[in-house]
Amino acid sequence: MRQTVLRVALATLVVVGIVVGVLALWKLKVLIALLFLAFIVSAAMRPSVEWLRRRGIPRGVGIVLHYLAVAGLLALLLWPVITALPAFVVALVAGTVLARLPRKA
Repeated sequence: MRQTVLRVALATLVVVGIVVGVLALWKLKVLIALLFLAFIVSAAMRPSVEWLRRRGIPRGVGIVLHYLAVAGLLALLLWPVITALPAFVVALVAGTVLARLPRKA
């Protein structure tokens, strides 16, 4: 009888531990996803940073150059959206954007 109680207690502790672990991972999913993204970005940048280091550019400067290049590329891609945004907001506030949308019957 005592052995059965110990087995049930141990099984209960294992199940509770698994549930607590899964809930903790669920709460930390954004942090874990960002960590994996950081690993992917660093692995993708490593060959070119090493290439720059072999050419005499320090690693820190190479990493900063990569981030500046990515920021510049994003700025170029988002430039049409950013320049059109003020006019869109003015039209939205004036109510002309919503008036042009088709209405469902």
